Amino acid sequence: MELDAEAWTRLEKLASLWLRYGRVMNLTAAKSPEELAPHVTEALMVVALARQVGLGGGSRWLDVGSGAGLPGLVIAALMDVELTMVEPRERRASFLEVALAQLGRKARVVRGHLDENWRPLAGTNAEITPHSFDAASARAVFPPRRWLEIAPRWIGKNGWVFAHVSTQIIRSEMIKYSSGLFFDQWSVLVFSASESRNN
Repeated sequence: MELDAEAWTRLEKLASLWLRYGRVMNLTAAKSPEELAPHVTEALMVVALARQVGLGGGSRWLDVGSGAGLPGLVIAALMDVELTMVEPRERRASFLEVALAQLGRKARVVRGHLDENWRPLAGTNAEITPHSFDAASARAVFPPRRWLEIAPRWIGKNGWVFAHVSTQIIRSEMIKYSSGLFFDQWSVLVFSASESRNN
């Protein structure tokens, strides 16, 4: 995947933020760029697959359990999408907002829990409507099959679900997916709305 100089600058800013605040805010245990690299690579795989299936240009994207912003902040840094990041933990939600401001990128950070239902935290007025997104991602929030049960509720009939799956699970189970990128122990798969319902 090719990135222009501006994209590389945004990724470098993100890496700096993750290394600076990662341990203090319990975002990631990475203490060096080398330790951070696999996490960023996995997020870049999501972006590459999104481009492959034609997402961009104002597509509506839902990232659930955004945490440290992997892949959410990388999506925000590299793609022209309307991104909604759902995070229940205040410190992490605040980090996401600070990182977005540092990047000069816009996305909506909402505080709450999302599975089959949207449950905003007290004081959160944001609504998340079923079937209103073109793409949905969740990393380390649900087991992959559970995510494939939940995600179709939130995407339109032509939407895409991004799942982070252990390479071992892919080898041992019959999983039907549109496309995938594979890296060491973890892989990123993209499912059409109908594929996610049939797995």
